[in-house]
Amino acid sequence: MQNIYSSTGSHPNELIVNAQTAQSQVSTRSRCYSCASENMKENFLSRNRGPKRRKEEPKLYDNMCDLDTWMIREKSAVECDGSCFKWQQVLNNSGVYSYATIRGCYNKMFDLSSPQTEPEKTMNECMARQMPFDCVDQSSLMEWQCFCKGDYCNSGLGMYPTGISVFAGLLTIYLTFVLS
Repeated sequence: MQNIYSSTGSHPNELIVNAQTAQSQVSTRSRCYSCASENMKENFLSRNRGPKRRKEEPKLYDNMCDLDTWMIREKSAVECDGSCFKWQQVLNNSGVYSYATIRGCYNKMFDLSSPQTEPEKTMNECMARQMPFDCVDQSSLMEWQCFCKGDYCNSGLGMYPTGISVFAGLLTIYLTFVLS
């Protein structure tokens, strides 16, 4: 870390400028959750479910990774020089939900040298999609993929705290079936 105090110059803003520089250098490094659902453990690096070109296993396989990440905060924390990442797939089978989740530091977990790997996002960004299953009544598959910067920012669905995002997800599911 650079010394934020300057012994040269007498300009009153010099200390502030140097302090801001040091702060921006420190804030580029984040702590991310690095975990995956237990059902993702077998053949994690090569399985077809989830984003492709994985090169590193998560620090922890635990079903708490699906929703309540607070319980695994210290066990799953990793330092990250890039974006934190979260991918989650929720299968709604007539009101019974099953999850597949991956959280981690994107540039550590995925092979960015491959042209088939989605480029790392530098801004907070979430993408979501929902697909109905025509063969099973009242069933759908929802998928989220989010990039973010900041300590433990990959905790909830989307960029929101877990409780709010679960409520929003369930409300979306409810409205989908009520309005269809």
